Amino acid sequence: MMHKNVIIGSGFSSLGAILGLEKKKEKFLIITGKVKPLKKNKNLINLPSRNFDKYKKNIYQSIKNNKLSVNIKNNFISYLGLGGLSNLWGKIFNLDITGNNKIKNELIKTLKLENHTKIDTHKNLRLYKANEQNINLKKKFKNLDKKKFFFINSTVDNIKFDIENQIFNIHLVNNKIIKTRKLYLATGIFSTLKLLNSINKKIFQKNIRLNHSNMCYGLFFVKKNEIFKNLGHEFIYFSCNKKKFAGRISILNKKIIKKYNLNFFFYILMKLDNFFGIKIFLLNVLYKRPKNSTIIYFKNDIVKVKINNDVEIKEISNKLKKVFHESLNVKGLILKKTLVGSDFHYSCDIRNNLNMNIAKKFYKNLFILDNSISTKHKYFPTFQMIYESFYRAKYNLSLKKMIKK
Repeated sequence: MMHKNVIIGSGFSSLGAILGLEKKKEKFLIITGKVKPLKKNKNLINLPSRNFDKYKKNIYQSIKNNKLSVNIKNNFISYLGLGGLSNLWGKIFNLDITGNNKIKNELIKTLKLENHTKIDTHKNLRLYKANEQNINLKKKFKNLDKKKFFFINSTVDNIKFDIENQIFNIHLVNNKIIKTRKLYLATGIFSTLKLLNSINKKIFQKNIRLNHSNMCYGLFFVKKNEIFKNLGHEFIYFSCNKKKFAGRISILNKKIIKKYNLNFFFYILMKLDNFFGIKIFLLNVLYKRPKNSTIIYFKNDIVKVKINNDVEIKEISNKLKKVFHESLNVKGLILKKTLVGSDFHYSCDIRNNLNMNIAKKFYKNLFILDNSISTKHKYFPTFQMIYESFYRAKYNLSLKKMIKK
């Protein structure tokens, strides 16, 4: 059966395209990804603040399916299955994005998004009371118009392009083939690169620069009568220009201990805060890695990721100590670095790496919806992803048109 529109992927970048195609009143098919039953699965993510145990099948099989190889220990992640990485992250939206205000407001209204409440603190720190968005992608799929929406719970093995008929042939792991005129990739960077490479192994003519952040955890103490009193449990923050660093602050209590799967040590800390008359805060810090410090390239069918030397944590630690002392009167700040890839927010711009002699054969009806084409490094980028994919789907912004811009 021939389909006019096929979206591969079912995460937040897929959501934007769905909303865009609905606006155009076009029919579409979504291929969601599917986990095969396996006897043993490893928990590949070493990040103590989240309980990844129930997701290890999806994470392990997605990494295996993408044939990902990294030169050091890491927390790079992708998710195989309905909803994609929305199952693990993405509920914090930065609504301050670049784009058309009318479209932004339309999406905010459609998705019923709530902005964060700004708290005045200091010129070098922007602090907000956090609002986690109530978006369940699985429910949204169920509520779609079944006359215009279809989905297949399967995984794509590779894609071939019929030049003569201008058709994409999508080969699934169960040996079925889906045909489409227009193909939308919303699978996350690693899967999108792998699928593009399956169309033609010479499509990328040079290495791809991966943009992402380092992440570290922190702990600090303030007096109970300080700025956080009666404001809630969690906050997000940015540097003054929203570009240098960002993160989340959580007040240590039973709710936070349960939410982030923290161990018994934090229960003891919570007891101490009452005894000494202080409040204990947990800190999550995101800060940019240097340019060209993470490189992606292909070796046969393997997606190779090369990690170069990292920024010393002492550098960012000194900056943060100064800012948090000036703005929140923080007396002590303890930071611990996590493995590369722990931030989950990856982007690149494949337009700089494409072999145009190959890409021009099929780029007219190919749409890249995820951050495989992104020129903006945003902290908490979920809303930017939804906006970009909505815009590209609604206004027919194919890879060809994006290369011309």
